[in-house]
Amino acid sequence: ACDREALAPPAVAAPHPSTRRGGWGCGSAPVRPRGRGGRRPDRRGMAGPGDDCASLAGAAGAAAMAIIGLLTILDFAYTASLLRCFGESLVLLMCGLACLQGETHLLYNYHDVVKDNFGFALKPLGRGGAYLLAGAHCIGARIAAVAEGEREGRSPSALFGLLWYACCLLMLVAGGASMWLWRGERRSAMAAGHSGGGMHEIDAYYISS
Repeated sequence: ACDREALAPPAVAAPHPSTRRGGWGCGSAPVRPRGRGGRRPDRRGMAGPGDDCASLAGAAGAAAMAIIGLLTILDFAYTASLLRCFGESLVLLMCGLACLQGETHLLYNYHDVVKDNFGFALKPLGRGGAYLLAGAHCIGARIAAVAEGEREGRSPSALFGLLWYACCLLMLVAGGASMWLWRGERRSAMAAGHSGGGMHEIDAYYISS
């Protein structure tokens, strides 16, 4: 009996939960939690007043893009090509709704659809580029439409023009705010990567959706 006890392998104690992979102990490497809808949490920590204002401006710009898409349909009588009018309206309306989902994440059922087909709308840089491009295009299109109407002797509606240019202004402001948010996120992520050695993880974060 003594020989059998001496030859028996020593019992291995089960590791403490705090030392397992993904635990929350001192020697563990905790898995980064994900936010609502599977999204990564904000790397900048608590958002400040400037970030809140920039997010609000982005949501307003996305709504303005969708509104201009509807206004384009209402202005079809003064356009030379009906097909071009409906095409521009559809693009502005779809991009506006996609950017609004990227800003607010309200429609959870359509998040995967936006992710697969409008991936740019989920990143501040992509939304900012869309706002600036749409705002500049709509301003130029309205100026050209008004000039063509004046040559034909038609007087444009002042209320319609005011609403149109207000939406264009909101899109330009939203574009600048989104670019500012992207720059702040990139700077904070770079600082965190240099301090923790996670540059590869930062690049993976910015190319993933």
